Amino acid sequence: MVNGVQSCELNLTVGGADKKWKKEDLLKHFTDAEKQKAVDLYFSEKLTTQGVVDRLGYPTRQNLERWLRKDPRYGENMRHGFYPVELKTKAVEMYHTGRYTLEEIAEHLNLPSPGSIYYWVYNARDYGYEALIPQVKKANMPKRKTSPPPDDPDSLKRRCEELELDNAILQETIEILKKDPGADSRALSRREKSQVIGALQMKVHAPLQDLLRKMNLSPSSYYYHRKRSRRLDPLMSVRERVRQLFEENRCVYGYRRIWYSLRQEHIRISEKVVRRLMAELSLKVTSRKARKYSSYQGELTPAPENHLQRNFRADGPNEKWLTDITELAAADGKVYLSPVIDCFDGLVVTWKTSRNPNADLTNGMLSDAVSTLKARQKPILHTDRGVHYRWDSWIQIMKQAGLTRSMSRKACSPDNAACEGFFGRMKNEMYYGHH
Repeated sequence: MVNGVQSCELNLTVGGADKKWKKEDLLKHFTDAEKQKAVDLYFSEKLTTQGVVDRLGYPTRQNLERWLRKDPRYGENMRHGFYPVELKTKAVEMYHTGRYTLEEIAEHLNLPSPGSIYYWVYNARDYGYEALIPQVKKANMPKRKTSPPPDDPDSLKRRCEELELDNAILQETIEILKKDPGADSRALSRREKSQVIGALQMKVHAPLQDLLRKMNLSPSSYYYHRKRSRRLDPLMSVRERVRQLFEENRCVYGYRRIWYSLRQEHIRISEKVVRRLMAELSLKVTSRKARKYSSYQGELTPAPENHLQRNFRADGPNEKWLTDITELAAADGKVYLSPVIDCFDGLVVTWKTSRNPNADLTNGMLSDAVSTLKARQKPILHTDRGVHYRWDSWIQIMKQAGLTRSMSRKACSPDNAACEGFFGRMKNEMYYGHH
């Protein structure tokens, strides 16, 4: 028995080798020299507490931490890992420069080991530098004082009315102003507060003074904005015309097309005004993305050079042509459209449709387009790398007409963006959302 503790053997692994410890060894009294040796090894070799224990075979980590706290090198502010915020921030900034290793940072800042730097860097990356501030223990935090509910029935009734009014204000803020459910009514503009108060007067039986107090709005501001809202809207006729144009064009025109249509009618307003009016009227273009048809079947023949290099501007007609095939799904099957687009004005030179995306579709379209050319007109015809534009019959028609072949890179639709844009506008205006 040692100090009332029965002697027994413990099998522990120290320094990679098995060593038998007795409880007498755990309760051993260490000399000052042994303590100083362990502390000096901790600072000189930059080891962890477990590393010192593994190297010397003594003491326990708890004993070593007690010895370290008595050493001035350990520092009062570094006990139990509570390092100053400035020290953590400096370590993270040095790490992000990329010029120092973790060991060099630990040596420069006199840290016992580089392991903590990993933790600080990850916390700062995920949660910001505020995560480096030590957390205050909940036991030391002052308790929140809560007032007990009133026992007076009149007070309870007034409290319920206040809560109902707060809820009504929040609901009107969401419905009228389209704000998020978490929006703060006090952060609204004076005009928005006046709108909410005007709507609440029609729904709740609360005095105007209470509503103004809740919304933190003065009576003069409320009456000013109410009077201003009753003025005649200068854009009333334009607003109605925007709605008509949108509905007449099957609800597929965006604000740019609406703006252009208004210009054709000599109505001069800004694009931003049209966009704002459409947002106020909730006029939104509905479209859906369909699965794209792909005609690529490998490199059958050598691909020609890309002569356009995404320059789709032309100085005159029949200088640069674009073509592609798009798929249109109908109730009774699929239809494939193959047009030729002129880069000069974006108009369709010719087009052809078919139930099957075969050589007859593209070759027939190309022959029709060639027939529209005048003498000495030899445009560049740009395509993607589809199989239709690499067959011998297509190449033969191009050579006979003296046209220059141009091809996009593989799987690079922006190289033929002007033709893809034509398909997008066409489908939005006459295909998507319609039966």
